[in-house]
Amino acid sequence: MTKKPGLEELVAAPVFTVRLVGADGVGKTALATALMEMPVATDAELARLAFVEADVPCDAFIFVARGLPTEEDDKTLADLKTKGLTLFVAAHARDLSKDKDDAVDEAWTKHHEMVFLTSTPEAKTSRGVDELRAALLTAALEFANVPVDRARQAKRPFALSIIAGAALITAAEGLLPGAAAFVIATQAGAISSLYYLYTGKWMARTQAFALLPAFAAEAAGGSIFLLVKSFLPPTGVLDVLAAGVAASMTISVLGTITWALDQGFSLEEKEQLQAAFKKMQARSKAERKAVAANRKRWNEKAYWMEVARKIIFP
Repeated sequence: MTKKPGLEELVAAPVFTVRLVGADGVGKTALATALMEMPVATDAELARLAFVEADVPCDAFIFVARGLPTEEDDKTLADLKTKGLTLFVAAHARDLSKDKDDAVDEAWTKHHEMVFLTSTPEAKTSRGVDELRAALLTAALEFANVPVDRARQAKRPFALSIIAGAALITAAEGLLPGAAAFVIATQAGAISSLYYLYTGKWMARTQAFALLPAFAAEAAGGSIFLLVKSFLPPTGVLDVLAAGVAASMTISVLGTITWALDQGFSLEEKEQLQAAFKKMQARSKAERKAVAANRKRWNEKAYWMEVARKIIFP
């Protein structure tokens, strides 16, 4: 029987093994479970992830910690860095009502570059998990030495997962006082993660924030509406409309970034970004009536993945 082209490569695709380390009670089990919720292999298993127990050889570590770094955390990180393996930090199980993301992120990034702010509250939306999972996939694809074009294809489901998670969060944030600030912060965080997913290089949040003004200029009414709404008290119908606009704008912005990176463009190519954003906006506006009609599904990540797929990769 004739083998399909590339079958030997697929069968030989190695497993990229990951070990979660950290003190007891920081949420390692919950985080590992959340990371496994999405298939850990894509594109006929070009790259495969596996999570291993302690004392088993691995290819990467995820150091899981709670809250701000301590002296003990510093010692553990320093020891892990001597192993010479890929290392990620998950500042996990934060108190979202008290801990300020910027403060936590700034504190950890003084110790390590690849930091993910994660949380897996019961019966609520996980945060930061999509981004960490995508970073693991990027490392796995590099480990497997996958051709660039096929690697980009394999990354699409993970990019859509990041975007859907951000859309779900911004739909909720659109209902809050000061919505614009929350929405922009969520978009910037997702841009950083998408950039790492496609390039293997880390983009600081400040750099991601710097990309957003160009989109705001193109978006006009949508962004102005959100900014005006952020200074108003909750108004019922208007809040729901703002939530829909927030999610739609998020998909347009992040869809543009994803499309550009998927095509191999630099984010410095402003004309390409603006042209792509206009297309994304047109598609997202065409979907807004359907989005409004599916208001009951706004808390489903799978729904926002469907919408994002239609807009970004029609």
